[in-house]
Amino acid sequence: KMTTTATQMRVWSLIIIPFVVSGSPSQVHIAVGINPSTDMSFSWVTEATGSVYSQVQIWTADESYRTLFTGDEGFFYNTTSLTGSYYMSPMIHHVRVVDALFPNTFYYYQVGGDDQWSDRFSFTTPPQSGNVAPDSDGMVFGVVGDLGQTTDSAQTVAHLLLEDDVEMILHAGDLSYADCDQERWDSWGAMVENVAATKPWMTCPGNHEVEADLFGNTFTAYEARFAMPRIQPAVQAPSLGEQSCCPSSFTGHYDYGNAFYSFDYGLAHVIFLNSYTNTSKGSAQYTWLEGDLSSVDRSVTPWIFISFHSPWYNSYTAHQNESSAIFMKQEMEPLLLEYRVNAVFVGHVHAYERTYPVANNTVDFDNGIVYVTIGDAGNREGLVNTTWGNPDWSAFRNGTEFGHGRLKVFNESVTQ
Repeated sequence: KMTTTATQMRVWSLIIIPFVVSGSPSQVHIAVGINPSTDMSFSWVTEATGSVYSQVQIWTADESYRTLFTGDEGFFYNTTSLTGSYYMSPMIHHVRVVDALFPNTFYYYQVGGDDQWSDRFSFTTPPQSGNVAPDSDGMVFGVVGDLGQTTDSAQTVAHLLLEDDVEMILHAGDLSYADCDQERWDSWGAMVENVAATKPWMTCPGNHEVEADLFGNTFTAYEARFAMPRIQPAVQAPSLGEQSCCPSSFTGHYDYGNAFYSFDYGLAHVIFLNSYTNTSKGSAQYTWLEGDLSSVDRSVTPWIFISFHSPWYNSYTAHQNESSAIFMKQEMEPLLLEYRVNAVFVGHVHAYERTYPVANNTVDFDNGIVYVTIGDAGNREGLVNTTWGNPDWSAFRNGTEFGHGRLKVFNESVTQ
């Protein structure tokens, strides 16, 4: 199901005015931890320059629970673009709260430290795995891809803010479209804050997060600015010789960290993968994914959803025959079919497409997986509406409207 945020194609929309980092905490966003009912990560930036510890104070509405958590010191990252432009980030802060919250509980919080505190925000933890909230008829994810920061992007964020039943955002890569203009990460962080500070904003890297620099460093801003439920610290290797900031056929390595991870949320096991690293058998990502899928208890989380960036099933003319998608599908599709994954959400192609359940390019209602391309959230490159044909596995397409998706899990056997 797609919720539209514009009624016509806008190839070049107005870009949001760049955001200036203020003295108090800004660009606040949250992400669940490995156990979402008890864990939450808090992230933000400040203009601090000295040694500053990162803190978050959390309390319940009746103040029967109030606790101050302290993370590591804030830090900076720097990068030199392929054209030689140097950038130093604002101070970045993360606090990971682990095994300290209660399931299905509403909390208020503020982030900051040293008498510089953010506005008050709130969030609600989900029930323990295997359950939905007792006062709801299901759990709802907002699904987006290729958001950027145009007027259409801002409309998508505004619509997500108005949908009170959305509990979490699943973002299938291509976040800010900073494209090595690093200040645009700050304006994007400001644009999404009202949603991302109250609903966990879960991400995976797209090609616009590669941001190759002069020294072969990649994914620098993405790894620094987010705090996904990491398996272990990121493992990266320089990718020397890149000719563009955000290549669609990147063949370097970026594993662990914010690159791939999983968590249980209610009745669902959610997995995020990286299209832009080694995906072959024996690779770090493949080995981890195989172990993760084999450990899922379908009596607790009967649904398995996976998100990554580059689509395996795509009937639009854009991004056809890209090596990263071809190799990843070749290596990993058998694994997803073996463990009966239910649905995959991707971006990259700036349009909407939903498949019938499909396995090995053939419609298979008994054993197949539904693939949803949702790369139409508002980016500045515009929409795509040209197709190469009408394959049997393509159920629905829309390349003329920006929007976002809603994924609702009603119970153990019904989703929408």
